[in-house]
Amino acid sequence: MAPSVRSRLAAIVAQFVNPRPGEAAGSSSRGRPSSNVVRILGVIAATIAILLLRSPDMATHPAFLEEETGGWWSATFVRSPLETLVTPWNGSIYVLPRAGFLVARLLPVWRAPQGASIVFILTLALLAGFIASRRLAEAIPGDYVRALVGVGVVLRSEEHTSE
Repeated sequence: MAPSVRSRLAAIVAQFVNPRPGEAAGSSSRGRPSSNVVRILGVIAATIAILLLRSPDMATHPAFLEEETGGWWSATFVRSPLETLVTPWNGSIYVLPRAGFLVARLLPVWRAPQGASIVFILTLALLAGFIASRRLAEAIPGDYVRALVGVGVVLRSEEHTSE
């Protein structure tokens, strides 16, 4: 008998959470969520809050900036999705922004900037949650250190200066 969708999703979550030996995925032995799940969700929530506090316009008045409309969003209408993702721009491949603009392409024009903002926020939040999970315990041994590094991903400076 083929596994159900629910059991497949449970297996995916179990791999992401990576419980301790003998512990059920996502819960402690007392039926409460494990500290790993709580830490991951806390880091994801903190990341979203930091991003929205840092740039409240992402939620209230999202808009494309400078070259985004002409250089990235409009390109999604004339290229295939794969070509859009892998075509270099100024010598670099920008997968995350272009993936956001591919999602924005599916929305009405007045909602496109909001869709791109949601993709960016969720991607950074999930990356921070992954860093905080036990999957990186060998690279970053401390639970709280992993959580700080995960949140630190969004605290880095956005400016690219040569100073």
